[in-house]
Amino acid sequence: MIVDPRHDHSFRIPRPDLTIKLGVPNACTQCHSDKPAEWAVEQVRKWYGNPLPGHQQFAEALHAGTLDAPGARELLRALLRNPDQPSIARASGAVLLGERLDPAGFEALRPLLTDPDPLVRSAAARGLVALPPELKVKHLLPLLDDPVRQVRLDAARALASVPQETLTENQRRAIQRGVAEYIASEQTNADRPESYLNIGLIHVDQRQFDQAEAAYRAALELQPTFTQAAVNLADLYRLQGRDGEGEQTLRQALARDPRNAAAHHALGLLLIRQRRLPEALTALAEAARLDSDNPRYGYVYAVALNGTGQKPKAIEELEALLAKHPNDRDSLRALIAFQRDAGNLDAARRLARRLAELEPDDPEIRALLRQVGVATP
Repeated sequence: MIVDPRHDHSFRIPRPDLTIKLGVPNACTQCHSDKPAEWAVEQVRKWYGNPLPGHQQFAEALHAGTLDAPGARELLRALLRNPDQPSIARASGAVLLGERLDPAGFEALRPLLTDPDPLVRSAAARGLVALPPELKVKHLLPLLDDPVRQVRLDAARALASVPQETLTENQRRAIQRGVAEYIASEQTNADRPESYLNIGLIHVDQRQFDQAEAAYRAALELQPTFTQAAVNLADLYRLQGRDGEGEQTLRQALARDPRNAAAHHALGLLLIRQRRLPEALTALAEAARLDSDNPRYGYVYAVALNGTGQKPKAIEELEALLAKHPNDRDSLRALIAFQRDAGNLDAARRLARRLAELEPDDPEIRALLRQVGVATP
């Protein structure tokens, strides 16, 4: 055996203190399984006094970023600025920061596009996918010539949705070359339905709907129970005004995979568009029940309940959802509005303060605070 230079394995200093704080495992109590983490912390203190916490200092930032907790973005930006931390941790932080991209996040991600480590450059390209088209072209187009293929692929994936009429001829050719390389890379795994799903997605970004439909159908031919391809195919039909075919596709998928929350959710949205509200509520409720780990499903169900005049039940659903996902911004905004409209101003103010802790610099949230009578600095 040799020491293989892989980035996904390491031997780290045991951190039972982080087990207490974040719930992560540690080597001490994995062996001494009859002892609590507090025992391990005390043993380490007895042996070494107050030792330095170790080289890895990214756990708090990634944990906060995963939960979208208050202060998470500040912690992630600090992680990105610290070149002494492992590249895989900084890359993970870049992706998390890009999920809620704001001007400060953009400024933190932009220097990573020229980072010496391709893992970080690749993650920065993925983190900047939400940029406006003109900024994506400005900052990501150079990565199409990166010496590392994965970086080129992630840049091409991010650039594929840029409207071609806004590009120069040279820019258009560069992006099409990148897209072609991306599709070729996916075709190396053409025995897997996931590859055709990815090919379909990039064709949708390029408004190549016939090719996208062919790719999704190829995924379903390979694996009829690969429900995500059916969900994407139905959404493609939505873009084309073909909801009738979309409903048929989703119902066929649910016949094969009746516990798929994404398909129930997509069906519920389709039925809302068709104003078939009782059926829609049933589908949306099933999605929220089947996948309570996805707060979006519960939020959409609650909004639909409120839209059909069932405000008390909508409030109840959102309160249950926020008990499990306390940092979900959309649910907090909706519950504030529902409580305000129901005349429950004290509850609305309490929730508004929670939301302000999560987004202290958001002017829309400051306006919402004023609407419910909370003074803002």
